[in-house]
Amino acid sequence: MNVGAGGINVVATAEAYAGGVAGRTDNAKITSTGVSLGGTVRAEGYEAYAGGVTARAGASTLESDFVLENGSNAAVSASGTVVRVGGIVGRNEAAVSNCKAFVNVTAESSATRGSVYAGGAVGYTINTGGTTSGNVAACYFKGTVTVTVADGSSMEVNAGAAIGRTAGGVKCGRLFVNGNVVVVNKDGTNETGVLVGRFDSAKDEYTKCYVAEGNGVTLNGAAYVPGEDTPVIEALKTTDASNYDNWDWVGKTDNLALDGNLWEVVDGKLILKAEKTEA
Repeated sequence: MNVGAGGINVVATAEAYAGGVAGRTDNAKITSTGVSLGGTVRAEGYEAYAGGVTARAGASTLESDFVLENGSNAAVSASGTVVRVGGIVGRNEAAVSNCKAFVNVTAESSATRGSVYAGGAVGYTINTGGTTSGNVAACYFKGTVTVTVADGSSMEVNAGAAIGRTAGGVKCGRLFVNGNVVVVNKDGTNETGVLVGRFDSAKDEYTKCYVAEGNGVTLNGAAYVPGEDTPVIEALKTTDASNYDNWDWVGKTDNLALDGNLWEVVDGKLILKAEKTEA
């Protein structure tokens, strides 16, 4: 599917759902879907949900969903009082795996109160019951997550380059991040991280999560260093973030022992197996 330069823009008074494939899914399975973004997927409403694949995923499964950047204007964005936005999914109760998001994610709000959850892959992922609900595995995000809130607002902001917020106890593994987080929310509350913004340290599980060197969080104009209780991440063995795109670090660590054997090295680059083309 190709989203052209005009993009997708959903405006609603109450709930707005904007997705590259579907606005909202439940009891569905989306697999091997290529989404080429030449414009913007955007939701505007009191409750605004936006995702490169789907804005809100209920009891569903998302596998091999590719959100591929195709132009400098490619972005997923949302604006409202209750905002959930992510490169793959805005609000997620599904099992998400083997996904890429090569887009910029943005969220804005001029409301006096409310909440914004923004993530490079998933804005808000929650386990609503079961062994796979809310889990995010083998996903790669490249881009910038930007949240801007008007001065004087008591807005709650949770933002991360992979996931904005988790809840209910989720399992996250094999997350690869080459992106920064920029938040402006001077009068509200902020929980941000280069991997996950807000998480449940007692219930969540994180395994083999990687962030390219040189990536970080800027909060209200200053560099922000998350607390010691943030999810354990492993810096990639590169000299700078630009080398991340060349995958020079592949094969030097245990990175290829991935869930489902989804990734492999081809011509010195780490790719998803579903990306291979026949000779």
